[in-house]
Amino acid sequence: MDFATRKLQLLEQFMKIVSTEKIEKLEQFFKKEISNEQDVWDEMPQTVQEIVDQSLHESEEGKVISHQEVIAKAKKKYNIS
Repeated sequence: MDFATRKLQLLEQFMKIVSTEKIEKLEQFFKKEISNEQDVWDEMPQTVQEIVDQSLHESEEGKVISHQEVIAKAKKKYNIS
């Protein structure tokens, strides 16, 4: 089952909920999960955040090397066939 189908099934299940208590529990769960995702970024050292931001900027500018290119360069550098 693909990701989009799984999300759709969750939405369908969510729409069947009639209990206010269950909705509140789900709200608390989602708030906690969202805040945990944000905490990861905030907990990273400033230098790591700057490196990630720089990498994203370079990627947007097309300054990237494909996985295949990296492997080819490594094989050539280290004489690996």
